[in-house]
Amino acid sequence: MNEVLKRKSLLRSRGSLIKTVNSSTGAIGTMTRAEKRCFIRYLNSVINTRIKEGLVNDEGTKNWIDLSTENLDESTELYERLSDGVVFCHLIDNISPSTIDWKKINTVKTAGGELSKFQKLENHSAVIDTALAIGLKIIGISTEDCSEGKPSPIAAILWQLIRSDVTKRLNIVHCLKMIALKEENETLEDFMKLSSSATSMLIRWVNYQLTKGGYTDIMVHGFGDEWSNSIVFCRLLRCIASENFTEEKVNLILNTEDFKERATIFLETVEVLGLNKKNIILEPDDICQGTKTLIMAFVSSIASSCDYCLSNEFTESVSKMEELRLELIDNLVEVMSEDVPEIKKPEIKAFLSMIKNLSNVNIEEIETKIFKQRQLVENELKEEIVKLKSELVASQDKVNVMSKELLIHNQDNQKKEELISSTADMLKNHLEEAKESQLKLLSEIEILNQKIKELEEKNTFLQQKVELAEKERDGIKDILDIKLTKFDSGISGIKKDLHFTLNLLGDAGDLKLAEYYFGTLTMDSILKLSPTKSGYMEKVGRKKRNTLKRFFILTQGFLFYFANEKSDRPKGVLRVVDCEITNDPKTMNSFVIKTASRVMTCYALPPDSREEWIESIQKQTSTGFIQLLN
Repeated sequence: MNEVLKRKSLLRSRGSLIKTVNSSTGAIGTMTRAEKRCFIRYLNSVINTRIKEGLVNDEGTKNWIDLSTENLDESTELYERLSDGVVFCHLIDNISPSTIDWKKINTVKTAGGELSKFQKLENHSAVIDTALAIGLKIIGISTEDCSEGKPSPIAAILWQLIRSDVTKRLNIVHCLKMIALKEENETLEDFMKLSSSATSMLIRWVNYQLTKGGYTDIMVHGFGDEWSNSIVFCRLLRCIASENFTEEKVNLILNTEDFKERATIFLETVEVLGLNKKNIILEPDDICQGTKTLIMAFVSSIASSCDYCLSNEFTESVSKMEELRLELIDNLVEVMSEDVPEIKKPEIKAFLSMIKNLSNVNIEEIETKIFKQRQLVENELKEEIVKLKSELVASQDKVNVMSKELLIHNQDNQKKEELISSTADMLKNHLEEAKESQLKLLSEIEILNQKIKELEEKNTFLQQKVELAEKERDGIKDILDIKLTKFDSGISGIKKDLHFTLNLLGDAGDLKLAEYYFGTLTMDSILKLSPTKSGYMEKVGRKKRNTLKRFFILTQGFLFYFANEKSDRPKGVLRVVDCEITNDPKTMNSFVIKTASRVMTCYALPPDSREEWIESIQKQTSTGFIQLLN
């Protein structure tokens, strides 16, 4: 029970959320103060480090003034400082050096200078293109929103860059030791798919360390509340820094009952051990409140700082490396096409990159397979060329035979000789034209193949756009569904409130509501409302209980009655929305209308019109309220 009370007291309050405006759509997004504070500290750390290492050449960034963490709710300094795109370029260059072409980036020439809007747009265009190239997901973010310093797109790009920095080596392409995380019965293809998700790889790394350290009683499934009591943190630190962080120190921290004090001691210990090289600076409350984004980034920084503490048992085992090598080669043969392998899937790209990083892989064997595949295609082409040459020689032989025959005949007749000569020339011309047509056809075939390739690339690009559009459409549909649900709920509440109020007011309430919606009630004004039904009926008086003949008009959820059809003002009105109607079994033409405020007995005139009146009133009970709203 005490544990539950502690967690409830540490839950994030609504006041910890900073509302921001999302892009040009105007949608509302949120960022916690903790996230904003942590992002600012990371940003200051990276830029100052690059300045010290001489990696900053533009005057605006050289004179960097640290962003403030004060007044986080109101301050827009973070978004304004990132609106020119230059700082984003430094962050990308820090993650993937030499990716940014600084010659194409607009920078201020003097301290305190400012870029034009067009220059900012150019910078953010380069940022988005480069971010996509290094694997970031840029969806629904425009250069215009970024250049205007709108919070939501700026925060989205900043968080993805931070996450990329702290998790970029969480895969077997950049860190071969990660192969130690591959489970025994897991295929290499499935493991490479897992490797493409930094969060999944980080969870597996944490559980691997906990298992290796003997803490099999606790396995993590994410980076939220299960870290809030610091138990997982302390056990993980014990596994990767066992020499400097003994079991006694673990117990010393965990014996502290106050979660915030635990987190404080733990964070200080991490800094002392030098296990936060990415400078993801947290506050104790960030851990206690289970802030997923910050805990995930902090754990990634710890993992990177200890070089992941993975065993080299797999890569040092000859038998395991041979098994891996054979699996790699088998996968390579499957993806080979007639010519050079066309690799489009991310996991296959990662697979080929990993081949280059494995020193024990027999590259010559792989190159031999590729060479044989190419040689097979070349041999087929050579056979085709020989076949074409053979056909060409056969055609030439036929021409020679015909020429000889013509020459023989020409000896006897000069005219025949001239005819033969002209025929031979014609045949030669046809042969040359055939050769030219053949060359032209081959050229056209090559052009068509190139166009087919371009169309396939365009088709792939268009399919990607269609997928993005479908995702955006689904997101908009979900938002509209939520808003429609809220609208229906609001309408239901209004309807109940109105019904309750009218019931309290009784007849006076029905009359007042009718006057509110339709203005002054006269015979002419009511007839203009397109009545559903009208005619004479008799009704039982409310006080004297005598039977009175009245002219009734049914429209818009109200039943008006007049002394006669020539009367100007109604004698009364009954709101029939949500009413109950019952037949009087004693007579053939009577029925009773029952509302919350009144019961009215009516006699249809003529008697056979009773069912028609009842049906018309029942329709009004379900549509009258909507008609009033319209």
